[in-house]
Amino acid sequence: MAKPLLAVGCGSYIAVDYPVLQKFDSAGNPYQHGHRIRFGSNVTGVLGIALDSIGNTHTASQLQYHLDADSLAAYGEYARTTRKHNANGELIWSVTHGADCFGCAIDDSGNLYTYGDAINAGGAIRGDPSQTTGYVTTRKYDSSGALLWSADHGYAATNAVENYSRPIVYRDGYVYTGAIAFPYDAPLLTKTNASTGSVVWRTANSYNSHIQSIAVDASGNCYVAGIFNDVATPHCLRKYDSSGNLIAYAVAPTNSLGDRCAGRGVVIRSDGHVIVAMYPVNISGTYYVIHEYDSDCIYVNRDSGALYTWMTRGIAIDSDDGIYVTRSVPSGAGAGTAARTVSRVDGFSLTWQASTFGNDLEDVTGNAIDAACISLTNTVQTPPLRLPISLGLPAIIGDAYIHVPSLSLRFSLGTPTILRDYIGEPLPIVYRLVFPGSSPAISLLLKSVQIRADLVTTYATVSVALPDSTTLTALESRIAQSMEIHRGIRFGDGTEQLELFYAVTLNTISTDIGPSNSSLTLSGSANTVQVPKTRTIKNISYRNDYEGARRIRCDVDTLLRPGDTADLGNGETMLAGQVTIYATHLVSQMEVSE
Repeated sequence: MAKPLLAVGCGSYIAVDYPVLQKFDSAGNPYQHGHRIRFGSNVTGVLGIALDSIGNTHTASQLQYHLDADSLAAYGEYARTTRKHNANGELIWSVTHGADCFGCAIDDSGNLYTYGDAINAGGAIRGDPSQTTGYVTTRKYDSSGALLWSADHGYAATNAVENYSRPIVYRDGYVYTGAIAFPYDAPLLTKTNASTGSVVWRTANSYNSHIQSIAVDASGNCYVAGIFNDVATPHCLRKYDSSGNLIAYAVAPTNSLGDRCAGRGVVIRSDGHVIVAMYPVNISGTYYVIHEYDSDCIYVNRDSGALYTWMTRGIAIDSDDGIYVTRSVPSGAGAGTAARTVSRVDGFSLTWQASTFGNDLEDVTGNAIDAACISLTNTVQTPPLRLPISLGLPAIIGDAYIHVPSLSLRFSLGTPTILRDYIGEPLPIVYRLVFPGSSPAISLLLKSVQIRADLVTTYATVSVALPDSTTLTALESRIAQSMEIHRGIRFGDGTEQLELFYAVTLNTISTDIGPSNSSLTLSGSANTVQVPKTRTIKNISYRNDYEGARRIRCDVDTLLRPGDTADLGNGETMLAGQVTIYATHLVSQMEVSE
């Protein structure tokens, strides 16, 4: 059975700093490395997502400033539409399209293709389809984020007017983009030379139609799902040959109200059959989501009616023909639990469901956000279930906050308690995991540290290189014991000077094994200890005031705790209600909010 890594783009569509990038393993368990990443309240949703072969995640985002005129000032450093994160959730680079960016795709060389609202150099969004000069919809970046070309591949209504998916797909040297023609006549499907950005062909105009998803087979045939109203009986699926000729189609199914249902997602199975995820089709009170067609778009089968989902948003397929579907959160979700927004289907049978949680990890009604899009890679192998040392399904504790600009640890960790005199260049900062009083002694160098503390509870998640079997066994026995995070400096002779940073109780352990590296993740929590004091904040890089509550990003102060007074300078202070820290040996970031 394939064990792919899954990446899901989420959307809140309001100015709330939700974790809009979430990852899962093939069994629906939260993937601990970079599982929940927040982009800031300027991003209201991730509309497009693409995973590469080594687990890097590329995202295309919707921006708050585009939807809210009062937020135009947010356009700038933190209003990034396009991001690349590594497998651990660390930001590699980011750029902005200038307006909503709702699709991205990658090629085998790691180049990234993005698709967004038509924008000109002056920042204006195209509102008239007759405007054809100076606008850009599609861009190509290399793996380092350098722009290689930009082009206008056209479509009509902007995302602010018609919030539908507009897909982009790469296959065998070509890029395919899908559009929405409402309320204008506009070419719906464009095939582009990936090397140059020049148009190879475009389909005929299709009034009041839209493409929601694209899949391309090995022969260059292009299957598109959506709704096509340029015919007497609307289509939900069309097939074009490699030259752009329409060679087959499927009529949209009719629900009990007499409405034609649109295709929401399309993938190609290994036997050449096409799987289409529909807006749930209500037939005599039963809802059908997954529909099967042959390579000529002839209907074959559909699910049993037990897979009801609300507003299907995305679809992906793995090497074993497992189907993964995402959906929006329905109103009035099932009592007692969060809405199940991610599902796996094998042979029309539901295998598992998972939730894209919102601001916390409580499985309660109302605590889920829309799962807008999904991508997977079969090359990054993840265990379908957590290894036995996890002592059951692990809880994901803490959120990863990754922001730009990155700050170097050696300059941002504040002043350590120096017990050894040293004069010279700044020394490397190190983090170690220590279990006090343990036998055998355990001291491991940390790869990353995530800490989130509020007035009640402190959560910590750390990552280390996968240790030997003896150490692994020793760690298992430390569940429910104190886990200390130490921070300090390393001298040129290899000796280290460390001090206690945080201490929590170890709750969970999980193992992630990939083709090139493996790691161990440990999570813990503790009651927050408050000894109120005043700390001077250094190098504030970002400020936000939302509904009267302030939030800042600054250099890491290792002594600041919730309940302390943060001195912001110029006579301004704030009471720290929550402190979030993310650090590796290369970058660090602290966020403080009231």
